[in-house]
Amino acid sequence: MKKGIVMEQQNEYMIVMTSDGKFHRAEKINHADIGMEVQFRTADERKVLHQWTQVLRSHYTRAAVVAIIFLLMVFPVFSWYGSNQAFAYMNIDINPSVELELNDQMQVIDMTPQNEEAEEIVSSLKDWKKKDASEVTFELIELSQAKGYVNDANQVLIGISYLKEELNQNYTEEVETFLMENATDISVATFLVPKDLRKKAIDQKASVNEMVADRIKSEEKDQTGESELSVHVEDNDREIIQSFYKEDSSEEKQEEVYDSEVKPVVPPAVNVKPQKQDAKNPAPEQAGQKRKIPGSWSEEKA
Repeated sequence: MKKGIVMEQQNEYMIVMTSDGKFHRAEKINHADIGMEVQFRTADERKVLHQWTQVLRSHYTRAAVVAIIFLLMVFPVFSWYGSNQAFAYMNIDINPSVELELNDQMQVIDMTPQNEEAEEIVSSLKDWKKKDASEVTFELIELSQAKGYVNDANQVLIGISYLKEELNQNYTEEVETFLMENATDISVATFLVPKDLRKKAIDQKASVNEMVADRIKSEEKDQTGESELSVHVEDNDREIIQSFYKEDSSEEKQEEVYDSEVKPVVPPAVNVKPQKQDAKNPAPEQAGQKRKIPGSWSEEKA
């Protein structure tokens, strides 16, 4: 017989560990407590198999086993399908403008640069697939800062649009908290974008976040707060959004002024029509030529 230490007691057998560190299924010894060294005999595997056969003969048990196997086979398929389907879109404006496509776990499954600066930043980004959107956004901000693409106020706009708004999901607070804890010297505005407003921006080939800014401006002028595609933005986020696009517009105006200053000013051409010479009134002599006056001293001298 073998000798070992009792590690576990079951109804029909016990688990024993021998001195070589191996575990054995042994015949049950009723008076053996866990931790006790005993001499044992290995359990009859045929007996254990027979017990499982008796269990599987039950119709309910067989149905349960089939259901478990089916779920184990199908669940990975559903999991893969859900993790590769678009659930929301995140539009990020730093100066580089990027749109992230997110799954139901708020992981990035696709990324679309919206301008030349964004193409450069996205090409430098590595291992972003299936990464949390907050982490990818943070990396985009860091790369933009390193390239000098962030505006003077270090402002970042993040608009999130859900494909199914009735689910009442809100990832804006989570991503804003993450960025404020990890990024320094930035002002972040996060807000929800109605899916109809995003669709309108796509149809017009316009920036989603800029259209949100235009909608805010039109609602302020309207004073009623009731528009076709209204947006709800916190006051501090509203100020950042308006400041972000005001700064862009002021820079464009400054460039226009600078261009007008450096361009040479060309005087307008003036068409001077030659005067017709009258036969009765001959043209005067050229400048510097003396005209002879009859009876003058010069004529007498000649």
